[in-house]
Amino acid sequence: MKVRLRIAYVNAGGEASERTVEVRQFGAFDRTFLLIGHCHLRRATRTFRVDRITQCVDENTGEVITNPGEYLERKYSESPSRAWERLVAGGEYDVLRVLLYLGEADGQLRAPEKKIIRTACAEIAGEPRLSEATTDELLTGMDVPTMQGFRLAVGRLAKRKDGVCGTVLAVAEAIVAAQKTVHPSEQEALDYLSKRFSGASSTF
Repeated sequence: MKVRLRIAYVNAGGEASERTVEVRQFGAFDRTFLLIGHCHLRRATRTFRVDRITQCVDENTGEVITNPGEYLERKYSESPSRAWERLVAGGEYDVLRVLLYLGEADGQLRAPEKKIIRTACAEIAGEPRLSEATTDELLTGMDVPTMQGFRLAVGRLAKRKDGVCGTVLAVAEAIVAAQKTVHPSEQEALDYLSKRFSGASSTF
């Protein structure tokens, strides 16, 4: 989530200032709502108490914000970042690991493969807002599983009865089909998926 706020702020000593802050984190701490971000006035990361913000404007939209805490909560709930969080928290981390392993099996995760993964994750999570940048950020931050890690993730998925196995298999086939030549590691992974997910149907 990227939010850039222009705020009028009064510090603990009563000193007033105007600042532009790029929000990085926010939330309640000890019954006080805090905002952490890059302060352009100080050129450093600073923490602000929301109850000391006297005026606030979203610089990206021009919207005047009367309650910064509620505004940031709403922006986050509508953001692709929240969509990814729902995807991972919803038990789909094994799906991401399996697809990332397959995409990286030949040593490089290419743009067409990332697009296929993003489309599949958006469908599984029911979130069409997942952007290319957000997908890149998540996949870049994940460790590519080993073959053993891949097989363990496949094994856990194979126990599910919600149709996700057929979807994962269809996505895996699309990833492999996106390449001009099939790398032996890709074929090995795809064969293993086909064996474990035999008979599974897909909505992809």
